[in-house]
Amino acid sequence: MIKITKSSLPSYFRIIAITAASCGVLFLLSLWLKSAFVSSEAVREQNKKTSPLVNEAKMLKITYESVMAYPYQTIGKPAIWCIRNTGDSNIFYEGDESKRISVTGDKMPLFHGDKHSPCTDMLVIIQGVKSYKLAQGSSFVEVSFIKSMSGKRENFF
Repeated sequence: MIKITKSSLPSYFRIIAITAASCGVLFLLSLWLKSAFVSSEAVREQNKKTSPLVNEAKMLKITYESVMAYPYQTIGKPAIWCIRNTGDSNIFYEGDESKRISVTGDKMPLFHGDKHSPCTDMLVIIQGVKSYKLAQGSSFVEVSFIKSMSGKRENFF
């Protein structure tokens, strides 16, 4: 039998406090693990849904130039394009400001470019070519954004 004396009370309180703190840490860890598992499941589900589009886009290798040359043959087709998106109306193919893109549907992540790359790969569906008769060279490709292929968190506008 354990005999409790005044001098042994602080050590019992310390054991109880350490046990309570450990339980709290384990509880918080379990909450974090659950959210991490759920988010990784969502990413896997999205990858599963988009993998046929990614495979088709890799096979077709549609470029901006091919869409401008053959717009009707590329409508509805997927493409993986390197895109620089600096805002709502400042979206460019391969970072080239003469190759404008308009995005419909889901929000596209912002990517301003960096010293290593002027753009980032994104999976898109070609919607067509739009042009304005007011200015020469004012045509642009319209796409629907599907997902970013970079695999890192992006900033959305």
